[in-house]
Amino acid sequence: MEEKSTKPEAGSVREPVTPLPPPPPPKKKKYHKQIYGGIAALVVLVVLIFYYLRFVAPYVDTDDAFIDGYTTYISPRVSGPVIHLLITDNQEVKAGDELVEIDPSDYETA
Repeated sequence: MEEKSTKPEAGSVREPVTPLPPPPPPKKKKYHKQIYGGIAALVVLVVLIFYYLRFVAPYVDTDDAFIDGYTTYISPRVSGPVIHLLITDNQEVKAGDELVEIDPSDYETA
């Protein structure tokens, strides 16, 4: 009886190797973290817009504002330095109200 060697002989044909099983299909990526992050960012954006519209936008702030108002020029009948101001800023006055006291010394001298 002849013994078969386990070593392949030179020039001999190898037996076909069985192919490996195919790799498993790629796992589906889970986007839960991205979805929750997007929802959180959207909520923060909505809160910021609400805060701006409620507390910031209604108030005007400027460094060089112009005010539309009425200016009334007044002049005294007698000239002289003012010694006492009888009104305050933005006080309503009526016709005939005294506004200032003028030093009477110049008028009396004349």
